[in-house]
Amino acid sequence: MIEAWPWLIPAALALAAVVMTALRLSRSAREQRRDTNLALYRQRRRELAGEAEGALQEELQTELQARLLEDEAGESEVPANRRPATRMRVGTAAIFSLVAAVAAVAIYAIIGEPEAPALAKAGILLRATDTAADDPRLPAAQRALAAHLAANPEDADAWFLLGQAQSRQGRMAEAAMAFRHASLVSNNNPTLEMHWLGAAFAAGDGTLDSDARIAGQRILAAHPDHAATLEIMSVDAARRSDFNTAATYLERLASQRRDEEAAALVAEMLRQIRARQDPTRPLVQVTV
Repeated sequence: MIEAWPWLIPAALALAAVVMTALRLSRSAREQRRDTNLALYRQRRRELAGEAEGALQEELQTELQARLLEDEAGESEVPANRRPATRMRVGTAAIFSLVAAVAAVAIYAIIGEPEAPALAKAGILLRATDTAADDPRLPAAQRALAAHLAANPEDADAWFLLGQAQSRQGRMAEAAMAFRHASLVSNNNPTLEMHWLGAAFAAGDGTLDSDARIAGQRILAAHPDHAATLEIMSVDAARRSDFNTAATYLERLASQRRDEEAAALVAEMLRQIRARQDPTRPLVQVTV
């Protein structure tokens, strides 16, 4: 869930907007009437300039100015409670805005992210082992994950779930990219890298791209006897005609305790690789 503190920024902006509006609306009626009188005075002067001439014009303008001054003098007395009322309006607006901001944060803390229910359903669906590739819920799960990741690209778990959804549908290249993102944002988590490696291997029809190959090397550096990674890395090396490297991986695989059928398969692969490898490479005997 996104932390609640970012909501304080728009709440503060809302508070400022409401307070500024209150300040504008609290301008006294005396100031408004003064502006109106001044506008009328200027308009009447313009009219007199076109209607009267000479001494008559001057006399009328003098009378008009006297009326303006009289109106100003009449408005000079301000009720004693005018300023407290203004402060009350501003204070009320500020309190209302703060209450609204606190309420928004409280509601968010209760309901969480609007997309949370859809994400929870996607997680349950994709972590289930019996979800079929044609499950009608998969497209909705992928849309929910994609929308979430657009706003939260550092969510490794969401990337992993997206990769699971795509691999269930046989979209292995896309799944490999999703698992790759999950691995990168989780600081090369070995479990996520194993999913990335498997998807990349399937997408490349038995050949890894350079990034996935490096991920496989990291896995073996942390887990030297990880059988699935040794199998993938040996086949990838053989596909690239790097038979010496393929033999190294197969020898490590053959040294592990395995069932009879798996051991026989590894021994046969190793025999074929040795037949093609560089004859100058030292031969390592493996007994099955």
